[in-house]
Amino acid sequence: MRNRESHRTPSNPPDTEKMREQLGHTRKELAQTIKAMADRNDLTAQTRHKLANVRVQAQKRTATARARSHAAMSKLPPPVREQSSRILIGAAVAAVVGWLIRRHREP
Repeated sequence: MRNRESHRTPSNPPDTEKMREQLGHTRKELAQTIKAMADRNDLTAQTRHKLANVRVQAQKRTATARARSHAAMSKLPPPVREQSSRILIGAAVAAVVGWLIRRHREP
């Protein structure tokens, strides 16, 4: 193996500043690569991120459903509006009974 120092002459010194810049750049790239790999393998962080997205979507849908519900309720005539809680309870009971009957019939 040749010794690189033996080929250097005083008129051709190594550009240490340029080498330091390249080394610093390489270190930064390596650090970014390692961080990216660690982030990809961090399942807890990924799960938290997805859960946060699901929560935001659920909150948006809930707000939309509430707004639509209030808008629909305001359009109902007063006697129906007063009975709306009974109607909703009846519909919920009917849905549960229907689900239980269907579940009981399935093998």
